[in-house]
Amino acid sequence: MPTFLDKKMKCFIKIIVLVFVFSNLVLSQTPRLIGPPGGSVFYNQFVIHPQNTNIIVTTTWSAAVFRSSDGGNSIVPIETNLGSRQISSIALPFDKENEIFLGVSGYYLFSSDVENSWQIISKGPYIPDVVINPKNSNAVFIKNDNKTLWRSYDKGFSWTQIRTFEQLLNRIAISPADTSIIYAASDFSLFKSTDSGDNWFKVYAPPDTNYFGVDQIEVNPVNSNLLFIKAGGNLYKSLDGGISFSKTTIYDMSFFAVNPIDPNIIYVTIGDPFFAPISDIRKTTDGGSTWFSI
Repeated sequence: MPTFLDKKMKCFIKIIVLVFVFSNLVLSQTPRLIGPPGGSVFYNQFVIHPQNTNIIVTTTWSAAVFRSSDGGNSIVPIETNLGSRQISSIALPFDKENEIFLGVSGYYLFSSDVENSWQIISKGPYIPDVVINPKNSNAVFIKNDNKTLWRSYDKGFSWTQIRTFEQLLNRIAISPADTSIIYAASDFSLFKSTDSGDNWFKVYAPPDTNYFGVDQIEVNPVNSNLLFIKAGGNLYKSLDGGISFSKTTIYDMSFFAVNPIDPNIIYVTIGDPFFAPISDIRKTTDGGSTWFSI
C-alpha cells in the first residue's frame, strides 16, 4: 500500500508530467505559464529539502521556479526576474528552509528569504551545477564553464578555482557522511576527491555513457561508498566508492531521487519527458534490489 510520502512524491511528479503532456496535446492554444516570466513549460528538475521533505522546489528550462511547502499538494511560483535565462540547477541548504541557490545560464544566484530578494553572487559563461556542503552551508561548489570547478567557503562571495578537468563536467556530489569526499561526473568518467576537492583521481568509466554521459549522481547519506549514477538512461549502483558499478534492472529512465531521510527509498521516472510522456514511476525500498510501480 502506498505510503503518505509515496502519495506526495507521486502527486508532485504527476503535476510536472501533466503540465508537459497537456502543453503538447493542446496545440491550438498557447500554453499558459502559471509561474514567473520565462515562457517555458518544460520542467527539468525538482529538489527535496534535505531535512524537511515537505519542501520541494522545481524549475523549468526558462527561468520559472516553483516551490511547495506541503509535499507537492500545492505549488506557488517564485519570482526571479531572470527573463528567459535557463536554470540548470537548484541547491537547498540543509540548515535553512528559506534559502535557495540557483545555477543559471551566466549567473549564480542566492536568496535568503525564498523569493523576496536575490543576489547575483557570481557570473560566468555557464553555471550548470550548484552544490552545497551537506554539513556546512557556507561551502559551495560550482562549475563556471564546461570543465572548471570552483569552491567558495562564504556562500559564493569569493571563489577559488580548484580543478580544470579534461572532459566536460556534468554533475558534482558531496558525501553527506564525509564531506571531504566529492564525486564529479563527466561525459565519460567518474572522478573522486577525498580532500574536499584539492586533488582528484578517476575511479570509473561506465560502459553506457554514450552521448549523454553520466548526468546524475547521488551518494548515500550515511555511507560514502554507496552511490548511484545515471548513465545512458541506466541506473548503476556502487558499493565501493565508485571503483566498480553494477547495473540495476532500471533502464530508459529520465530521473531518479533518493529519499534524504531513508536512503533505501529511491524513486525513478521511466521515459523521456521531452519526446514522450513519462510511462511509469517506480520505487524501491531496499536500495535498488527490487522495484515496483507506484
